Amino acid sequence: MSFMATALVLAWVAIIVLALSVAGLMRQVHLLLTERSAEGSAASSHAGPPSLPADLLAAGAERVVLFASTSCVACSEVMPVLVEHSRSAGRSCLVVTAAERHPAWPEELTYRENAADLFEHFGIAATPHALRIVDAAVVAEGPVGSASALRELLDDHQAAGATS
Repeated sequence: MSFMATALVLAWVAIIVLALSVAGLMRQVHLLLTERSAEGSAASSHAGPPSLPADLLAAGAERVVLFASTSCVACSEVMPVLVEHSRSAGRSCLVVTAAERHPAWPEELTYRENAADLFEHFGIAATPHALRIVDAAVVAEGPVGSASALRELLDDHQAAGATS
């Protein structure tokens, strides 16, 4: 087989692998969107953010809630940032998972296991997703797919709190 024929075969193999990868990603996006729409628009149909469950309310306190999944690699990557945040100012940090917690996750954090109801309550479709709660109100939230994204969510709120 000549060099050109080998290169052509390798190019076609690469194209097929890329096509399969794109198809897989499209399927995942479709599943996320379908899952979100299947839940209905109950969370988005009313004005304002969803009310907080009683156990997440703590007047005058600050709490970070991280929604995580045991199969989520990024969730494990953001855990050290959450531990650091918890230690730095003694803030309350809660990790919510729809199943049992991952055995490799840090012991320093508080966990709420088997809490699929909270995922539904807040409309969380993908993990990791963080909520910043101050004085019983969600002041910041968003997906935090990396340690730097979680730091940014936490730092943005601290900077906003320092200017007000």
